[in-house]
Amino acid sequence: MALKRDSVSEDGRALPVIIKDTIMAAEHAARLLRTEEAARYLGLSGRTLEKHRSYGTGPVYRKIGGRVVYAMADLVAWSERGARLSTSDPDAEYLPPARRHAALAPAYRRQGPR
Repeated sequence: MALKRDSVSEDGRALPVIIKDTIMAAEHAARLLRTEEAARYLGLSGRTLEKHRSYGTGPVYRKIGGRVVYAMADLVAWSERGARLSTSDPDAEYLPPARRHAALAPAYRRQGPR
């Protein structure tokens, strides 16, 4: 199988498309998105993604200075955890909604009668 050569390396030689695609995929995976961009990518609102972050149910994020950013690879990995083959898929992992859960956030449990 012949490789199509349409890209040029730093020294002027042609790169196979496979290498070019691998480089582009690595650049894409290393890209960092702000909360609104990440939410748009996932099809969520920015506020929903903020809630997931607060409750510990969302994708991995990073704080750089005062900014919260998400790596594309982490967004893809988190969304893949919810992938299902059917509604009764026994191997599917449960991704909780963006709200407090006593099992996940014990600090929110009610303490005694009020």
